[in-house]
Order: sequence, then C-alpha cells, then structure tokens
Amino acid sequence: MKTARPMVPIRRPLAPSVTEVVADDLRRRIVTGEFDDSGLLPRAVRSMNLYGISRPTLREVYRVLETERLISRDPDNHWNLRVHPPSVTVAGRAARLLLGLEGAGDDEITTTADLLRTRVGDDNRAATVLAEVLLCARSSGDADRAPESAGSEVTALAADLWAAMESGRLPPGARLPTEARMREDYGVSRIQVREALRILEAEGLVVVERGARGGAIVSHPGPGPTARYVGYLLQYRGVTLEEFFALRRAVEVETAVLAAAGRVDTSLLHARIARDGTRTGDVVGATEEAIRFHETLARSSGSAVLAVTFALFESVLQMSAVERFESELDRATADEILDHAHHDHRALIDHIEAGDVDRARELWRNHCQPRHRPGDDRVIDVFVRSARL
Repeated sequence: MKTARPMVPIRRPLAPSVTEVVADDLRRRIVTGEFDDSGLLPRAVRSMNLYGISRPTLREVYRVLETERLISRDPDNHWNLRVHPPSVTVAGRAARLLLGLEGAGDDEITTTADLLRTRVGDDNRAATVLAEVLLCARSSGDADRAPESAGSEVTALAADLWAAMESGRLPPGARLPTEARMREDYGVSRIQVREALRILEAEGLVVVERGARGGAIVSHPGPGPTARYVGYLLQYRGVTLEEFFALRRAVEVETAVLAAAGRVDTSLLHARIARDGTRTGDVVGATEEAIRFHETLARSSGSAVLAVTFALFESVLQMSAVERFESELDRATADEILDHAHHDHRALIDHIEAGDVDRARELWRNHCQPRHRPGDDRVIDVFVRSARL
C-alpha cells in the first residue's frame, strides 16, 4: 500500500508590511491593465506621494517587482521602470522549485498537464494556464532558472541565491553564507545584502534569524508565492470562476481515482474524519476541516503534481476571498451541506479501501460539483483580500 508523500500545509497569511501592501497595489494595477504593457510606471516622486512612503521603501518595492519580472529598469535611466504583464516563465520558475522539492518528475508533470486539459476541454482558460505553467516548470521547460538582474546588484544577488536553492546546492535547512562572505563574494554593501535577503524572505524561501548568532536559513517553500504568480496569470487571462472551479473539480476527481487505484493508506483520512465530528455547530471550523480532508486526499493520492496543484488552488481561493457558501444561507442549510460532505468523506474512504475506482470517481465527481456559487462568470480577482487589509 502506498503512503502519503509529505507536503507543506497551506500557510495562513501574516499581516503584510508597508512594502508588501504597496507592491500588491502596483501588482493589481499591472495585472488589471491600468498601465500599458511595456509602458512606464509613474515617476518616483508621484508614487511616494500617492502611497505616503519614503524613497528607500519605494526602492524595496521596485526590487520585489523586478524579481517577479513585472517591471524592469531602463538601462539609460535608473528611475524609468518599464511594466511587463504576468509571465508564464515566472510562474513556471516558481512552480519548478516547489514541484522539484516534492519529487515531481518531468514525465509526471507532462502527463498530468495533458490529462487535466483533456478532462475539462481545451477551451477552459484555467486549464490552459495551468498546463503552460506545469510544462514550463519541467527541467526541460522554458522557465528561466532565476530572475535576471536588471542592472541591480540586489536583484542579481537574490537571483544567484535563488538559483543555488533551485539546483539543490542550498537545500531546505541549509544556512546561507554569512553577510560578510556575501559582501566579499558579490562586491555589495551590507544594506544590499539585507535587501536581497528581504526579497527572498518575502518569497518564503528563507527565514532570517536575528541576533549575534542569527543568519538566513533556506526554508521549504509553501504554495503561496507560486499561487500568487498563477493567480496573476489567471486574472490577466480573464479566467472566470466557472472555469477555475471546473478545473479544480477535475483535479480533485483525479486524486480520488488515483487513491482508489492504488488502495493507498487511509489512516490519515480516518484521522481527518474523526476531527470532522468535533466541529458540530461550528460552520467555519467544520468547513476548514472538510478542506483539510481534501488536502489530505491530494497528498495521499501518490501524485506530487496533483498535491501541489490542489495546494495552489486553495491558496488562490484564499487570495480571491471566494465564499464557501452564499452569505444568505442559514445555519441549518450550511450544516446540512457539511453533514452531506462528512457522509461522502466516509464513503470515499470505503471505496479507496475496496479499490473501487469507478465508485470513487462517481462519488467525488458529484461531491466536488460547485454548490451555491453565484456570479461564476466573473473573472477571478486575486486582489480582493489584499484590498480589504
């Protein structure tokens, strides 16, 4: 029997810094087309006045957006910043690191991308975006190994450290070179080293420990940064909620099919079922537990690509603040839906243990049919939650 492969749990967002808030607003304006593609950002003084920030803070914002390839510097004028639309290569670069750490090989990535596109049809733009990102994330794909420097020593240092993590030279848990060593190796200042580390820290790639014995340690990245890039692409391409949920359903059905086909170890799923029963009357808590059951199923399926994809989709949902149920649903109706979900979870475990692929597929196809989601023709908006902060 197969056992579940480890997967980083979905991380809840922390309170954003001023830099992150300003960067996110500029991202939103770029993704929604407020700036012409390959046009220029407003002048620095105008942005400083608009956001009420200092020039050093604005520089840090620009460096974050440079790393994401949403802007680049004019080589003839340091303060002229050119805008670029969301790029598949950037999303593929982020996905490559996440998939590689989960052990996903090129063959599995290719097969899964083709399978999901077949399941929902070539006209589903969400499936097209995901397939492009996955294929770009292969070791033989077109994703750049690291963000290029745009004439910035800080960006170049962050890019080089990122490349060392992607290649495995700096695996999770490893300490980065000391500040003094990086200053000597790269010919940069102490401030520039710290700014580069802040970029990597914002990406969830390092944890910086303060104090005399502190330093930067490579972390196991969660799905958040990659989900953010994918979310930019989904919104930029005009993907609707209907398309997104159709693809999400296809992903979930495949996890159930693989789990039943492999008759995987269901001990973790049983543990989730036990937790389901402790949240009676708590709609929010019970919903969270139900989501965790689906997350555990994805991890138990034996497919690193599907497990990562599920985690990405959940992060995108958190970013877009899509409600699980209509706000006007009364508690009794919500409880009824959750009770039905709990029943389906138990039934799925039975089908997995019996190795009954057909019943698992049919059950999960019906279970994952979106319910109570008005306005599915709306374009997904990954900036809704940040706009409320």
